[in-house]
Amino acid sequence: MGSMMTSNSKLEIALALADAGCAVFPLKENGKAPACEHGFLDATRDAAQINAWWTETPEANIGLSTGPSNYTVVDIDPGGEEAWAALRAKHGIPETCVVKTPRGHHHYFVGATPKSTAGKLAEHIDTRSEKGYVVAAGSTIDGVDYIYANDADPVPLPDAIRELLQRNEAEPIAVAPAGVVIDSPANISRATAMLRVENVSVEGSGGNDLAYRIIAQVKDEGLSQAEALDVISSEWNQRCQPPWSPDELDALVAHVYEFGQNEIGARANPPGAVAFEHVVAKDAALDADKPFLYIRGPEDWKASPVAEMQVETILAARSVLMPWGDFDAGKTYFMVELVTAVGMGRPAFGRFKTLLPGTGLIFAGEDPERLEQSRLVAVAQKYCDGDLARLNTFTVQTAIPLDDPNLWEKYYDEVKRFVKKRGPLGCIGNDTLKRSIGSLKQSENETADRFTKVMEGLAKEFSCSVICNAHEPKAGASGYIAGSKDFTNAASVTPHLIRTSEKPFNVKIEFEPKYRIGARPSPILIHGHAQQLPAPVSGQTSDLCFTAVSDAEAQRLSVETGPVAELRGDRETVAAALVRLKWHEFIGGGITPTFAAYLAGDAANYKNRAEYDNAVTTWGKKLLNGTRSRTTKKGKKMRTRYDGYFEIDNRSSPACVRWFIPEGAGGDPEPEIIGPELGPDTFPATEGSA
Repeated sequence: MGSMMTSNSKLEIALALADAGCAVFPLKENGKAPACEHGFLDATRDAAQINAWWTETPEANIGLSTGPSNYTVVDIDPGGEEAWAALRAKHGIPETCVVKTPRGHHHYFVGATPKSTAGKLAEHIDTRSEKGYVVAAGSTIDGVDYIYANDADPVPLPDAIRELLQRNEAEPIAVAPAGVVIDSPANISRATAMLRVENVSVEGSGGNDLAYRIIAQVKDEGLSQAEALDVISSEWNQRCQPPWSPDELDALVAHVYEFGQNEIGARANPPGAVAFEHVVAKDAALDADKPFLYIRGPEDWKASPVAEMQVETILAARSVLMPWGDFDAGKTYFMVELVTAVGMGRPAFGRFKTLLPGTGLIFAGEDPERLEQSRLVAVAQKYCDGDLARLNTFTVQTAIPLDDPNLWEKYYDEVKRFVKKRGPLGCIGNDTLKRSIGSLKQSENETADRFTKVMEGLAKEFSCSVICNAHEPKAGASGYIAGSKDFTNAASVTPHLIRTSEKPFNVKIEFEPKYRIGARPSPILIHGHAQQLPAPVSGQTSDLCFTAVSDAEAQRLSVETGPVAELRGDRETVAAALVRLKWHEFIGGGITPTFAAYLAGDAANYKNRAEYDNAVTTWGKKLLNGTRSRTTKKGKKMRTRYDGYFEIDNRSSPACVRWFIPEGAGGDPEPEIIGPELGPDTFPATEGSA
């Protein structure tokens, strides 16, 4: 077999092994874990498949499935050399093909045995055959090569070894660390609870790797191989897509229990007396003068880094910010403004200084095309003459996939490569929390825990701030964000965005319920203004950019939210219309429909007749103190009352609108007005289009 090492690449070595009758499969580069969907069960001699695997990952290590290759491999680890020499001398075991590994040696014998074993021949000596595999010569781990130690060919498996492996004596009993009781009720309960909430294997999405990790966790909890197989079969496997067959699952569990790095119960909780007996034993030997590693005092506090702001008032460095509000409150605009401000190093909202600039990255889960082609373009038009590169901001066309760990691992690796190439990140945006949660149940604490680990992990790993938008709770502003207080606890600041008027688009920002980076600031009012786009996007010629209004203006408008703010704007619109028409007053109520049409404006500005008629109807209802009805994206009807819109001294519109006429407007009273004439060419869009 040593002649195969004359090949220059791992692909050539894998093909040579297959040509010699060995079943091979790829392992992870610089590792032992399988890199294909079903691990050693996917091993093959098919040259086309082998070419495909190693063409995709040329440096993948080579796995050799021992059973299908008709080999029994004796694996000798450090500490087993003397026992192996004694066995060879006692039973006359001949020399055979040997592969030197980073830790010991593999001795190849022709002839498979029913199962792989651990410690059956002697301590520190295992065997690999059916339901097992070895790392083949030609592989490399941490710079150390697996190489042939001699030029011998494999010899037939000696009868003595076969008999020793098949003898009817009990398998070595696994000993758990630090007194952990294997298969204790507490261990089984903990493992069962974990399996019920963990992700499941999905074919084509890294299900094999996930299965290995799940089984390893169960082993770490202190379950025996048989108990682990039973619990995994009943609590986890049936949810996999598709479920593993009994033989496949048995092989996976056996592999982890034989080859896993940790011993059984490595992370299980031992009984209290056992867990703390070492503490008691060390009490007498404590050295009071030894420096403290964990307890901190004033000198340590002074040496700690001072909390920094990334964007003054709004965004703390290396923290999680969670803006929340109703579905049309402007959360995405808010996030885009902050991320691009950090990316460019400019003041956010034209007012709040960026103190720590850095590259921006937005995970755009809601309407990513609009964000890329319209919203970011509008910001570039406003601040950098349309040069998108100067935004120093990049996008991913999905939210952070909390419900798909395998996909998130790929994104995470790419972000690390991106940072290595582009430099440090300043701010990461995620739109939205709901999109990230996906199929997970947002009301469960485990979901919030996963969210917290990912968001805080990003902030820590990349030393950047993280912004994650969230919708207003179903229970209203008084409820928990996303239905759980744990989401709120994950953020340092949770700005509440409240849209105070539709036209103009004004948003009030209240730093509630959390602001734990200093004294809570006063509410901020931001104003959306249209920025012309270089080319229409989905029929829209402009998009919004937001700036903060002055403190004086914010103070004047601080009490005007919702219908109150809209009322002020509507009154100004009506007053301006009356000035243009030079009316002192209306006579009678019959003119309301035509005046409503006048207020709606030029029909040519609407997409179609239905949109124009809706605007006229809305103004009519406002003038008559009626109600406006609107439908949310989820189909939920919401009604906003306009009682008192133009009601002064108990007189209702339209007669009362004379009170809005400024002094000296002049003009004569008119008994009626003439409404606009609508023709077939009035509307630019096709009639009935959306």
